[in-house]
Formats: sequence, structure tokens, C-alpha cells
Amino acid sequence: MKSRLPAIAAVFLVLTSLLPITAPAQAQSAPQITLVHPALSAVQLGSGAPNVISVSVSSPGSTITSAEYQFLFGEPATTMVATEVFAQQPGLSVVPEPTAGVGATADNTAIPQGVPQDSIVEMVIWGTVTGVNSATGEWRIGTPPVLVYESQSTNRQGNPAVGDAVRVQAVRTLAPGPIVASVVSRLAGGVSTTAPTIDVSFLVNGTVQSVQTPVQSAGIKVGGTTWTMGTAAFRTDAPSSPAFIDQGVGPNSAVTMRFTTATAGGAINTALEISAQETANLTPVHPNPVANSELSPLDLPAGAWRQSEIAGVVSGANANGEWLIGTPPVAVYEHAATQFSGSRLPTVGDEVRILANRTAAPGPLVAARIDFRRGGPLAQAPASVSSTLLFNGTVQATGADTWTVGGASFAVSEADIRSGVGMGSAVTVEFTSAGPLPPDEARWAPLALDPATGRRSAVLSVPAVNADRAGTLFLRASNAQQQVTTTVLAASLLAVPAAAPAAPTNLSAASGPQVTVTWTDNSTNEASFKLQRSSDSFATYTELAILPANTQGFTDTTVTQGTTYFYRIVAVNGAGSTMSTPASVTIPSPQPQATPTTQPQQSQPQPTAAPAPTATPIPAPTVIPQAQVVPVPVKAGETLAIIQPDTEGKVELEDRTVITVPPLALGATAQMKARAVPEVELPKPLTRGKVTKAVEIEVFDDKGGKIESVEIRLPITIEVPLSADDLAAIGDDPNNVELHRYDEGLGVWVKLASELDLSKKVVRAQLRHLSLFAVVVPAPVAQVQPTPTAAPPSAGGQVPGASAWLVALVVGLGILLFGYRLLRGAREPIKKD
Repeated sequence: MKSRLPAIAAVFLVLTSLLPITAPAQAQSAPQITLVHPALSAVQLGSGAPNVISVSVSSPGSTITSAEYQFLFGEPATTMVATEVFAQQPGLSVVPEPTAGVGATADNTAIPQGVPQDSIVEMVIWGTVTGVNSATGEWRIGTPPVLVYESQSTNRQGNPAVGDAVRVQAVRTLAPGPIVASVVSRLAGGVSTTAPTIDVSFLVNGTVQSVQTPVQSAGIKVGGTTWTMGTAAFRTDAPSSPAFIDQGVGPNSAVTMRFTTATAGGAINTALEISAQETANLTPVHPNPVANSELSPLDLPAGAWRQSEIAGVVSGANANGEWLIGTPPVAVYEHAATQFSGSRLPTVGDEVRILANRTAAPGPLVAARIDFRRGGPLAQAPASVSSTLLFNGTVQATGADTWTVGGASFAVSEADIRSGVGMGSAVTVEFTSAGPLPPDEARWAPLALDPATGRRSAVLSVPAVNADRAGTLFLRASNAQQQVTTTVLAASLLAVPAAAPAAPTNLSAASGPQVTVTWTDNSTNEASFKLQRSSDSFATYTELAILPANTQGFTDTTVTQGTTYFYRIVAVNGAGSTMSTPASVTIPSPQPQATPTTQPQQSQPQPTAAPAPTATPIPAPTVIPQAQVVPVPVKAGETLAIIQPDTEGKVELEDRTVITVPPLALGATAQMKARAVPEVELPKPLTRGKVTKAVEIEVFDDKGGKIESVEIRLPITIEVPLSADDLAAIGDDPNNVELHRYDEGLGVWVKLASELDLSKKVVRAQLRHLSLFAVVVPAPVAQVQPTPTAAPPSAGGQVPGASAWLVALVVGLGILLFGYRLLRGAREPIKKD
């Protein structure tokens, strides 16, 4: 039997290696992210207090690599969005009289609600001149025409005439009235010194399967007009950019869809244009094109490509079909059939407009068309009108995000504020009304995995506001296949309430291996609950958790047997907090196990038996996470753990030091190695106290290369156990224990903020850097020892105690020889008679 074990082990290993091949593949699907708290029906946050957000995330067939959230709240309804602030323009509130007098036609375009009464409307009108009446100073721009009137102060630039493209800067009163031109500029080709502007969109080919109109009734509209191609859906009537749709295109048509990524509505992509199907040429003639490295979103439909419009001045061109536009240059490349428009090819210094294609992945920009831009005559087209608003007032208050001018509030985070303007300045504010907020790519924050519930959560510290705000909650999850799901939910931020929440009652704690804490929630306006615990009647306490509003129970899994704990629950909102009556519970100590009585052996004749085979251990197959991690060699006394970015990781040393890495703390798979360091190996002694323990933490990438500078996105927790001697030195003062980090760059020890947890007998700290750490307690006070009296030598000149030492040595050698004989006898086969 013994000879067969290696063969069995080999078969076992072969079968184990085949399992991943023969196991059925699980279907992959996009991540699913669902809000658990706050409730979906009323996503509300209380201002001025911590709030808890919790979601459930799954991705069948793949692993979740990230889960993120962001709340975006608007300003109060009366706030406008500033675009520019400059020195006050005299007489701005008076619109000049048009030269046409009372015969001028009024513009009836509605003005948004909440605009200050002293405002005027400023308009910038781009289009083609379709008519001019010199006698009345009336200009007609576009078809159907927008009517603009000259005044005595109107400035003409470039002598525009019928057929020319023009830019008209004009003003109008809030009440319906004529549009009066300040400047009428003729647009012509020429050299521009500005950097190029790039408007990005995407295209995909497919067949239209269905067109669905929105569901709407009085006061409600669900969705919009949606076109479906394969598994992708596109909204064609987005208010900000409705799609231009070719005639005759509809269900069952083969089309090219031009679109941008989703703004509101999650998976719905916003269509900009639908045209007869076209094909992108992505092969440049240049032998060594430079790739455009701007990343595309992860949730593009399969087969999509990217299209860009580049406008600017040619700063370089060569015979290999490479064009450099603007400074710094954007590189664009010709392909075999690139189209050119104009009477001649553009040269350096000419202004051009280029329509270019690129793969969804980074790659060269390949020009489909290069237009030489020059003046008219141009074909007639409807005028394009964009409006802003102007307001005069004195700056009354300034802040990082909001200014108050003349009693009106303006968000200024995106505003161009001229130098010399500040508190007390008389200013003109150019602004627009506030609109819906898109997600902010710089505002995403991670949701950490909670091992107890399997959900992902975060605690938000929300600033206090004095009026409710409407806003949006965005949730986003990604998986290992780079599939992304975004969920958008309406939300509101509640003003600080008038009173603190009612105190929780009926707090109870039931013991067991864990402690179950329950209470009665008596309030309707709490933002969250804080659960606190103590083992000394709250002389010192630990905040166990911040819990969502409406919670009425919690399980404490961090208790120690034989310890009495005191709990209290605190209801919190922006107005204050209230506390329950404490409850206590004692965790029973483990019962000692009865030692079985050993019966004396009777000398009985034993049947002869064949020797028992020695079992050959079957080596377990090495499991390497994600099948590409090259493990770092580990020496005696070192501990190594593979840390995946989307799950919690732990490194536990032999002395019970624990390093906990929360999900998303590291951006990629890493290997963390830790070891206890003797005091003699410390690079520099500490100036005070006694070092009781030192730990070195190193991080390696998945290929085994050491990472010298680790980016830590969320704090990593270290818990170092304390011995009985440590606790005696610390006493009742938590300041008697310190955790220090060695800064290799400065060559000094840096004290960290730490927490003493007497219930677990550990010192705990949050780490933002990984290096060498040392725990320091007060040095023991030197005791004055009495001088010992010399004892008279014993008979034979032996030193007292030497005979005891010799006896112990002889007994120890005897035990070793006896054990060796027993071991040797056990290994010899039993001889048959």
C-alpha cells in the first residue's frame, strides 16, 4: 500500500489541474449595484452630521474591482451660475434705443425664473446675414430670421453684408423687447492664436430594432424617445442636445449612431446625430503615427469608434500625411481617401477644421475630412443663438464656491474672476440659470466592503446647510472585464433640523460568543446612530460603529470571554445628539474541560500485526491568486499575504500583530510581507521609552518586484498586541503607549496617532505609509538592589547551586537517551517467532 501512495498523489494532482478546464464557464454580466440605505424611495441625507450609505454589488461570472458613489447637490433655487466677473460696466441696466424706434419687433423669448429684476439679457448670435434694412438698422440673421437692431452705439466690424457669416453681440431687457446689437462682426478666414478646441463624440454601426416613445402624463415624464440597436439603447430627445435624424431612417434601417456617453439615466447613451450608415477608415498613411492617448469610457457598445472635431491653426505638416494643429500640437494623420475642401490645400498658418476618427482604445487620429476655413458666401441655415445674463451689483460676500452680489447668490467655482475684484467691488456678473449637475469625475469616492454584511458602505460627513437642496446620487461599479454600470438617483440634502433627535430607549445587550445589542428608535429626524462600548463604565470608551438612520440592532463580534462590557447608543443629527441609558453584559469564561482518568495498562499478549504503513503526505496544489501572481520568497519569522484590490486583506504575524487592508486601499493586486524586527536592527534608537515591539512592512507587485512608494487610498489598520509587562508599564494612562513610524527620507522616528484598546489588549493605528513601526512604553524604573551577603563555600569548595545544576543536567541527558531508545524501537519492525 505504501508504494502506491506516490501514484495516487500524482493522479490527484493531475485531476486537480484539469478542474479549471473541465468546469463549466459561468456567464459574465455587467455589474449590478443597488442602493440599500438610504431607502430608494427617498434618498435623503441629513446635513451637519455623519450619514451612512450602503449598497449591494454583484457581477456574475466576474469579480467586482471597484464600487464608487457621489452625491451632487445644486445651490438653492435662487442661485445662478456665474461665468464671468469683471469691473462694473456703466449704464448696463439701460438698453440703447434701436434706430428703428417704436417700429422695432420685440423678441418674446422667455426668461428663466429667479433672475434679478435689474438684469438685462446678453445674446451672442452666430449665422448668415439674410437681409439688411439700412434705413431702420434692422438685420435679419438666418432662416427663419432673428431680428437684430442697430443703435447709435452699434459697432460694425469688417463691413458685413448679405451672405456673410457674422457674430452678433446684442442685449435685451428682461421684458419682451427688441434685440439691440452692440457689435456686428463679419467672420472670415485668418490666423488664430488660440489653442484648438476638440469636441468629442462616438459612433457605432447597427440596425435599428425599435423606437420607443416616452411614457408621460400630466406632471410626469418617464424616460425619452429611445432607439434600440442590439443590446444598446440611445435617447434621441435629450433636452440639452436632441439628435438630428435623417429623413427615412427608422426601425429596421442600417444606421450609424453618433452619441456621447451617458449623463443622466445610467445606461442610456445620448444620441447627437443619426445618419445613413458610414464606415470609419482608421489606417493612416504615415509609417509611424503617434497615438492619441485620451482614454475612452469603459461602457461603450461593442464596435464603437471615436470621432473628434479639431479646429485650429496648422502649426506643422509634412509629406507623410501628418498634420499638427495648434500649440501644443494635436497630431492628425491622413488616410488613403481623406477628403479636402477649399480652393487649395491648407498650409502652416491656415485655420482648419478636421473631422477625425480613432479606435475606442488609444490610437492615432485619422482625418476623414480637412476643411480649409475661409469667409463666405455661405449657404443659408437657421441661426444658432446662445444666451447669457448680466447683473450689476456690489460684492457683499465671497467664498470658495459662492459669492453674494447685490442680494443675489452666484456659484463661482467655474467663473473667470478678473483681478482686483473682491469684497465691496461694484461688478457686473455674467451668468446663466442653474441646471442639472452631471457626475464629476474628480468627485468619485470608494465604497468599502463590509465583511459582516457583504455590502459596501461609506460614512459621509455632510456639511450643514440652512435650506434643503435637491441633487443627484450617482452609483458606479466596475468588474474585472472592464464592464461598468452607473446608477443615477434623485436625492435631497435636508437642512439642519430645529431639534436634536429623541433619545433611544430600551437598550439591551444579550451575551453569547457575540453580543447582540438592540434598542428602540424614538426619533424621525436622526441622520445616524453611534454605538459606543466600554469595559470600565465609560471612563474610556470605543466607538464601535456609525449606523444608518432607523437601525435598531447591532452584533458585536469583537468581545473577549470573561469581560464585562457597557454599551450606549447615541442618536445624531445636525442639531445635536441624545444618548440612551447604558446597558451592560458579561461574557462568560470558558468552562474547563474534565481531564480523562488514565487507566493502568494490563500486560496482555498482543496479536502479531503487520507494521502500520507510514503515510506519505500528498502535497496540496499551490494556489496563486488570479493565476499571475509570482509569490515573494518568505524566510523564517516572515508572513506574506496576497492583497486583492476589491477585497479586505489581512497579514497576521506569529506574535498576533494584525495588519488589515480595506477594499480599494491599494489600486492593484499586491503582496504584503511583514516581520517582527529585533530592537538591535532598528536603524536609529528612539529617544524616550522602551521599544517593546517593532514591525517592518514591505509591499511587492504581482511579479515580485518591491514597491518603494505605495499609494494608499484608504487607511490601513495595524493592531499590535501588548504583553502583561507592557500593560503594567502603561497603567491607566493611554498616553503611556505610543506607535512610531520610521521616516527613511528624513531619518527620524515620527509619532503616529494611536488608540489603546484595553479590551483586546492591543494598540491600534491608521497607516497612510508603510515602513518600519515601533511600539514604545515607559522604561522600567531602575530598582536599587541590596548588596548580597557572601555565603560560605560548601564542602568540597562547590558553589551553592552547582550540585543542583549537575543533577538537572544528568536527568536531562537520561531523558534524551530514553526517548531515543523508544523512538528507535518504534521504527524497527516486529520480528516473527
